Amino acid sequence: MQARVLEALEPTLNASAGRALHFAPEKFFTKRLRKMYGVYKTADLFRRDVDLKLDLSNIALPDESFDLVYASHVLEHIIDDRKVLREIYRILTPGGIAILPVPITSLTETIEYGHAKPEDDGHVRAPAVDYYDRYREVFDEVTMYDSDDFSSASDDGQLYILAPSEDGRPEDVKYVDYVPVCRKAKTP
Repeated sequence: MQARVLEALEPTLNASAGRALHFAPEKFFTKRLRKMYGVYKTADLFRRDVDLKLDLSNIALPDESFDLVYASHVLEHIIDDRKVLREIYRILTPGGIAILPVPITSLTETIEYGHAKPEDDGHVRAPAVDYYDRYREVFDEVTMYDSDDFSSASDDGQLYILAPSEDGRPEDVKYVDYVPVCRKAKTP
């Protein structure tokens, strides 16, 4: 799903002249983003195989230093996620975008745990679609892409989140996946 969103965005980006910062980098997206962007940097607080050791809550980088910030399935691990959103906004150039998907695991409303739950992969919350309202508090524009935006072009099962049904067959239960694209206005 995230790859489809990148494909859709690519013609609108001046990526070859741009700078991208990828938090908690996945190998698949590392290869893709490195090819797309003129400057591509990886970052993480704990991993050693990245270019920069950075804390998303206090990003030690200058204002307006990146055209793209990519952090997939990261914010559900951070208690003060609103501070992180403000930091990401701060380091985006005018017109820059942030792609910040989280796993939508609650069907009704976001549930805050107040602490990391080891049994839930260290998540501090179970996000629902309402979670993306927090992005709208910070960014000038938030465009939501979902599985149904791309389903007519392909029957690719990776567009949806597949969950086992009661009889164990994953094909029986499909949940819509969401990818938010957050923009900073070109002029303040």
